[in-house]
Amino acid sequence: MSVTEKTEIEEIEFVGPGPYKRIQARYVKIEEKNGVEINRMIYHRILEPGILDENNNLIDTDLSNEDNELKQLASSSWTDEVKENWRQKLIEDLNT
Repeated sequence: MSVTEKTEIEEIEFVGPGPYKRIQARYVKIEEKNGVEINRMIYHRILEPGILDENNNLIDTDLSNEDNELKQLASSSWTDEVKENWRQKLIEDLNT
């Protein structure tokens, strides 16, 4: 009578206004007991290109523990231009 769980990405999409390329991933976590599903949980995560340091430099989001599909999507869509737009947005947010 063992309980196992697995988590999979169900959907990935870009969200939010502007050219910022925030990535939303929809996950499903499934628990099974003896091969029979006993619980299902759905949750979302939003990944952003980075955060600001104390000097308003952008520190890239650490993707090392993310699924390969998310890593590939982020690396192909978070170009230098997108990262700079995101950095400017974060600075503007600080000043409002």
